[in-house]
Amino acid sequence: MSTHKLENQLKDQQYTFSANFAAEVLEGIRREIIPILLQPRWLFLEIAASVVLCMVSVYLQDGNLSVEAILGLSEYSEMTDYYGYVQL
Repeated sequence: MSTHKLENQLKDQQYTFSANFAAEVLEGIRREIIPILLQPRWLFLEIAASVVLCMVSVYLQDGNLSVEAILGLSEYSEMTDYYGYVQL
């Protein structure tokens, strides 16, 4: 079969789709993807990845992974409250 003959046949081909074709395709994709993401294994991996990213963010900001840095207390000193009361 020559390329020219094949090109003419493809040019003459007509496709007809129903009015809700796109909605049906997207619904089929949604039905397949959502159960995969909610499986316990994937859910555990998503939570673990979030925790790791948060720890990396804390380390990059404070330079360490102490409990104080994770809680946001690394810049807090006990004397800060005292100075606040003294300056009344």
